[in-house]
Amino acid sequence: MIETRTMSKEKPNLSDKYSELNVSEDDNISDYRNSATEELPVETANLNNESDEMLQLPASEDDLEMEPSGPSEDPPSDYQVLSTSSSDEETTLNDELKNWAGGNQVKMNHTDELLKILRRFGHSELPATARTLMGTNTYDVPIEYVSGYETYYYDIHEEFNKHLSIYKNGELDNIACLKIQLNYDGVPIFKSNSSSFWPLLCTLCNLPGSNVFPIMLSYGESAHPTNNDLLIPVITDLKKLFENGFFFNEKQYQVELNAIICDAPARSMAKCVKGHSGYFACDRCTQEGEYIEHRVVLPETRNLHMRTDHSFRTQEQRRHHNDVSPFLELEIDMISVW
Repeated sequence: MIETRTMSKEKPNLSDKYSELNVSEDDNISDYRNSATEELPVETANLNNESDEMLQLPASEDDLEMEPSGPSEDPPSDYQVLSTSSSDEETTLNDELKNWAGGNQVKMNHTDELLKILRRFGHSELPATARTLMGTNTYDVPIEYVSGYETYYYDIHEEFNKHLSIYKNGELDNIACLKIQLNYDGVPIFKSNSSSFWPLLCTLCNLPGSNVFPIMLSYGESAHPTNNDLLIPVITDLKKLFENGFFFNEKQYQVELNAIICDAPARSMAKCVKGHSGYFACDRCTQEGEYIEHRVVLPETRNLHMRTDHSFRTQEQRRHHNDVSPFLELEIDMISVW
C-alpha cells in the first residue's frame, strides 16, 4: 500500500527556519523558499516511483494466475443462478406473460401486439397469438336448436356444487334453505344486425359472497325468441330441485325461488302477458289504461282490484294474457316473485 503522510496544519515559525538556515529576516524570503524546498522534488519523485510499482499491471495473462491463499469460496448467488440454471425449476418468460395477461385481464389484441414486439426483438420461442399463449382450449358442447336459437343448458347440480364448494367447513351449518334469484334478459351483440344472446343467470342470494353463474345460454339472429320453449328444460330442472331439494356434503338443502329479475320487455315475454305499453299491461292491478297524449297511462291509484297468484293462473282477465307461461309449472307466486 502507498504510505500516506500527514502534514501538520500549524504555521511554521519563520524565525526558527531563519536560524537553522543561517539567514536573517532581512534576507530575501525567496531565498528561504528555494532552500527549504530543494529536496521536495526528490521526495515527490520517490513517492511517484512507489505508486508506479504498486499499480504496475501484469505483463501477461500468466501473471494473473495466483495461488489461492485460503479455502475456495462459492461465487455470488447471482452468478450461480446464471451458471446453474435449470429450465425445470425456473419460470419461463412464456409463463410470466401468461400470468401477467390473465392476472391483469389484458385484452387479447393487446397481448397479440406485445407478443409481436417481443418476437421481433429476438424472443422467437414465444407464441404468435394470445390464444396460444393462454392455452385456450376448445370443447365440443351439446348445442340444442330451440325456436331458432342455439341453446346450451348447464348442469344445475354441477353449478351448485361448484359454488357451494368455495365455502369452508362450518360456514353452511346454519343454512337450511338455498334461495335463488334468476335473471333473464337479452344482450345485443352487433349494431349491424339484430343477433343477440339470451342468458338465464342464477345466484344463491342468501349466501354471503355468492357469485352469479349461468344455467342457460342462447344465441339467435333475431332480437328475441318467438316463444318460451327454450326455457322449458331449465324450468323442468328447477321443478325437481324445488321438490327434492339439493344434497351437498351429505346434507340436504331446500331450494326456493326468491325472485325473477327482468326488465319490462323480458318480463312480459317470460310471463306471456301484454307488453308495458298495452292497455292491460299492469302486473299488479287489473285496471284498463287510457290513451292520453300519444301514450297509454294508468290514471287510477285508489280502489284498485289487485291481481293474485290465483287470478293469474286462472287468467281471470283474459286480455292481460297472450299465452300460458312455462313458469306456471313452478309452485311460485306469479305476482310477487316478479
